[in-house]
Amino acid sequence: MCPKPIFQAKSSRCTMGKIKLLKLVMIILCLTGYLTASAQSDYVVIPQGDTLKGGKVVFLNYGGDQKVQYTDQNKKRTIYTMKQVKAFQLNDEIYHLVKHNDRYAYLKLITFGYLSLYAYQMNDRQNWDGRYLYKRDGRGMEVPNIGFKKRMLEFLSDCEELSDDISGGDLGRGDLLELINKYNGCIEQRTALSGIAQQQKIISVQKAATWNELEDKVKSTENLNDKETVLEMISEARSKTEKGEKIPKFLVDGLTKSLEGNSELQNSLAEVLKAINQ
Repeated sequence: MCPKPIFQAKSSRCTMGKIKLLKLVMIILCLTGYLTASAQSDYVVIPQGDTLKGGKVVFLNYGGDQKVQYTDQNKKRTIYTMKQVKAFQLNDEIYHLVKHNDRYAYLKLITFGYLSLYAYQMNDRQNWDGRYLYKRDGRGMEVPNIGFKKRMLEFLSDCEELSDDISGGDLGRGDLLELINKYNGCIEQRTALSGIAQQQKIISVQKAATWNELEDKVKSTENLNDKETVLEMISEARSKTEKGEKIPKFLVDGLTKSLEGNSELQNSLAEVLKAINQ
């Protein structure tokens, strides 16, 4: 009866070995698949606006001499200098060429917007521990550990809504992402309002131009009493329309009374008033 257990033990060890080997193969396959998918998502953006995809990207990061190596699907390898690559993605992390203090460098993107947050290597260390704020207008600032409140109030002064939150301590260095999101929201809202105001200005100018036809008709009309006064009233009405202001009732009544007896001018006035009130 003794040999049987020994055979079973050997069989069990063999089965366990196969299971371990199978697990190892599965891990290798998964890792290979991940690396392949990651490599396929990598890209390089060159100054001409072209994006190189489908190849392998290597970041040659040697202090101040940063370069990007790209190997295409045909195994052709090209090394690009800093001036030749605006941005690249490597292992699902995005790097942008940014002016950092007095020189350009590739910084790792953390969050993107009008105000973006980047990570950088402090004193040429390998770790990306530094934090750098960069505005779309080209201004930037390292996130300070000392004097955070004062520096941030100065840097983000174009959004007054944040001043109370920063000065009151509601948003500090530990709330950096929230602070950035609120600032970008403030800028987007201001831009949208500016766009609406600009559109309203264009509409007002277009409406004001409708007075020109009536003005021309008045100028060419003979035997019109108080013509100069009528032209002055039209000029004032046009100015108010251009500013988006409502024309006072006394001004409308004055024009209506002055044009009595001339149906053509009265009809033109009615058309103008209808157009600007739409």
